[in-house]
Amino acid sequence: MASGVIFHPFFLLSYYLIGLLVTAHNVPQARLTPHNGQHLMKVSIGTPPKDIYGFADTGSNLVWTPCVPCNDNCFKQIHPLFNPKKSSTCSEISCRSEKCHQVWDEVRCSPQNSCIYSYGYSSGLSQGVLAKEKATITSTSRQAISFDIVFGCGHNNTLRSDAQATIGLESGPLSFVSQIGGKRFSYCLLPYGTEYTDPSITSKISFGNGSEVVGDGVVSTPFVAGDQYVVTLEGISVGDTYVSFNSSGKASDKDNFVINP
Repeated sequence: MASGVIFHPFFLLSYYLIGLLVTAHNVPQARLTPHNGQHLMKVSIGTPPKDIYGFADTGSNLVWTPCVPCNDNCFKQIHPLFNPKKSSTCSEISCRSEKCHQVWDEVRCSPQNSCIYSYGYSSGLSQGVLAKEKATITSTSRQAISFDIVFGCGHNNTLRSDAQATIGLESGPLSFVSQIGGKRFSYCLLPYGTEYTDPSITSKISFGNGSEVVGDGVVSTPFVAGDQYVVTLEGISVGDTYVSFNSSGKASDKDNFVINP
């Protein structure tokens, strides 16, 4: 997996309160809906656009969704699969393209010379071809923002999931964060159950320039270089008791904590 993308120095992990949510004009922003311990995010792809609901995954570098045709191993979907042949803006990526080499060291080609991808998870995998498509997301000004995106069109998907897609939010070149521009994002996750007591308040995720979190009370720490969001945990406080992370003398005191909500 590629590790050459490094965030801008002020792309920092920020802890913030609901009152500090981004208010910049026309910043790409989507609602996050809690689902089985994870969060679903809506993105529209294709022309005409088709809505897909995918898991916002900070541990993945790829955006992918099951596509027609999908073999017998594909997990069941509530919504119809994306059909690339019904989109006028979808085109497969050549295995000779630079995009095909950005994530995989060993490139595989289909009989049509399209770039074949295979992305594995602990609970299964997704295989298919890389394709270029038009993606659309809402914004803070409630306008639609469209941009070109390279995504995985999955024809063999064995994951145990009822989501339509995975929205990779790591820092690699094919992640949603990198492709939408700005190489930064911020999010606010509401306490569990809030959406049931007050549907007007939702968790949100914002992308690109203008998504920075500012205001009194913001605390930041730099990420370690690499695709994953790794920070250095110095210690943990419980009440008035503080325990240093390396107090046992056995653990590494750097790069020791991965942010993967």
